[in-house]
Amino acid sequence: MSRVWIDTNLVHRTAQHVAAAQNRFGSTWTTLSGALAPTAGMAGNPGKDQAAAEFIAAYTPAAQAAWQGFAALHRSTGDMSRGLTQTVNNHTRADQHSVIGSGFSMVPRQPSFRDQLLGFVVSGPLNVAAPPTAAGPGKPPPRSLLETLTGISFDPLDIAQHWPTGDSYALATAATAWQAANTSLLDVRGRLATEVTAVTGHSDAPDIDAFDGYWRRLYGNASDTLLNALPQLCAGMASACRQYGAAVLESQIRVNDAAPNPIAAVFELAALRAAIAAAAGKLLQTVGAITVGVLANHLITSVTTGTATATAPNLRILHAETEQEGAPPTYEPGGKHGSNTRQTSRGPNSAEPTDGQEALDNSAPLGENTTRRVGVDKEHGEIVVLDETHPGKSIYHGHVREWDELTDKMKNALKRAGLVDKKGRILK
Repeated sequence: MSRVWIDTNLVHRTAQHVAAAQNRFGSTWTTLSGALAPTAGMAGNPGKDQAAAEFIAAYTPAAQAAWQGFAALHRSTGDMSRGLTQTVNNHTRADQHSVIGSGFSMVPRQPSFRDQLLGFVVSGPLNVAAPPTAAGPGKPPPRSLLETLTGISFDPLDIAQHWPTGDSYALATAATAWQAANTSLLDVRGRLATEVTAVTGHSDAPDIDAFDGYWRRLYGNASDTLLNALPQLCAGMASACRQYGAAVLESQIRVNDAAPNPIAAVFELAALRAAIAAAAGKLLQTVGAITVGVLANHLITSVTTGTATATAPNLRILHAETEQEGAPPTYEPGGKHGSNTRQTSRGPNSAEPTDGQEALDNSAPLGENTTRRVGVDKEHGEIVVLDETHPGKSIYHGHVREWDELTDKMKNALKRAGLVDKKGRILK
């Protein structure tokens, strides 16, 4: 039998701090979303501006990848906290089962108001608006003195053809927002790594080893782990917006210098046209450098790869079977329940769960004197009551129940295990 050493107080504190990290990651994401809201259309009109079209083609998938990364990071750190909390409950139960003649039963401490105030409670999925589009109507080119005075359109310099339609101020705002997200991610990542190391470096138990393996999939030596790639992508987005905004402003200034009085510019028309075309060409070069540099495809791929690694599969909250050793509990359909709820002579017969094994893997026991469990299937949003089919063989069958149909004992078991919130909503 392998030796197990674990400080449950340390693991409990770390679970709280990991929950706090999850909430800070969520705050970083929502703050970024709010800061980007007024920057919609910042890149300009892709139908009139080739530079805008190329920048938008690089920026849009990068922003979408960042949003996917934030969602995966928020969900994964929440799973980490719930996993640590369940580890504490498992080992505490195991310790009490090892005390001969002890009739004491420890009920895991419910999160307090102070815990919620300090952000020590895992939050559910966030509803964050999609990143605003970078495409818009664009800023119009300046009007010449002749057009201002007479209303007659006169554009011998082809200013409209070369005018950059981006909004340099909005681009600078976006750059600041993305840079702030990068800074926040790095700060929270550093604190989270310290908390995790405190547990993995001072514990010797199989479930802590499994937790450490999951953590390394989020933040390991590889550059495509989510906690490496997402901050790097945010920094790249900040740099891209900053560089493009500066190039747009410089080009607009150059074009403006030639725009006020085209009548006087007729004598040096060729030179001015060349200068305006050169400004537009330089802007395109900047976009090209951004595309192959700070917004290179490998950055986006790293985030999407890290997202897949972090969420396939999600960390399952497994409960220790302290009554018996051997194979983990297995779900087998009971045969009495169909796919839909139906009426029988003895009342309604509840439906068979969509994924009974998932519900069993995410379940909590109801007490020491019963093998009955209650669990959740997160993907399909089902609460499942589970009964042992053959006593002592860890084979279960189950049926779906609504929250209002559960007993108080079942509701409390789900809440203590961190599987539902206080209103009975399944935590993902």
